[in-house]
Amino acid sequence: MNQFCPCLEYLWLFRCRNLPAVLNLPPSLETIHICCCSSIQALSCQLDGLQTLDIMGNSRLTSLESMSAEHPPSLETLSLFDCTTLASLPNEPQTYGSLKNLTIFGCPAIKILPRCLQQRLDSLDYKWLDARYE
Repeated sequence: MNQFCPCLEYLWLFRCRNLPAVLNLPPSLETIHICCCSSIQALSCQLDGLQTLDIMGNSRLTSLESMSAEHPPSLETLSLFDCTTLASLPNEPQTYGSLKNLTIFGCPAIKILPRCLQQRLDSLDYKWLDARYE
């Protein structure tokens, strides 16, 4: 997709139930919404300009740590709803340096938030957490 949509800024994936992975997206993306795409197991892409990432209703994604290497330094909003097997988030401080809004709800496999994210909680404009953390 990267070569076909080099200027794409907004991507909405809805009910792509047979899509196993989201890979090789153009770095121009600023917003990604993934809703009811229950087969996605991997999300890995170079998204330096990503500002908003919303993932809702995914039952196979277990980690977002693959985003660490390509950390989106401009990520302002991270929303995770009903991602029942998602257990780990990136654990690099630069991933959350611009974060203003955080929502984690209905993600029972997330037991502990990464330490670098815990340290940012008090400086967020908005947070709604349904996760247990130390």
